[in-house]
Amino acid sequence: MNDQDISQARDALSAADRAHDAGIRAGARPIWYPLALGLSVAFALGSFAFPWLTITGVVLGAVILPVAIDMTARRVSGASPLSNSFAAGTRGPVIASIVIVVAVAAGALVLLKTTGAVWGVLAGAGIVGIVTAWCTWWLERRRRAAGRSHDDGFAR
Repeated sequence: MNDQDISQARDALSAADRAHDAGIRAGARPIWYPLALGLSVAFALGSFAFPWLTITGVVLGAVILPVAIDMTARRVSGASPLSNSFAAGTRGPVIASIVIVVAVAAGALVLLKTTGAVWGVLAGAGIVGIVTAWCTWWLERRRRAAGRSHDDGFAR
């Protein structure tokens, strides 16, 4: 076998790996994305603590800000929105996070309605924001790890 062919094949594989890694980095959401999304959702729930802010807070925190955050992240990095959120390896934690967020939000709103405890909604907003940020961060970390584990069995 020609050593030059082997050398060219190795160079081509190395170039393909570099291009693949560059694509993963380019498609990754910015580091601030999970925190911004968590704060947005926390703002939406926390707005129930202030009657004059409820409708505006929900519209801003649950609709307008997440869309603006996602559009900004796509513009900055080229990341696609909600990609692979329910893929086989991520389905369980994502569903668990959604259940936790819904349960905490419902509990906080019931507590507010029955007792008028504003602190419950604010605490719930903090928990919802943390869970949302964690889930978003975990998905991004998982996505990057999946992109790096593309071993095809060839020694390089």
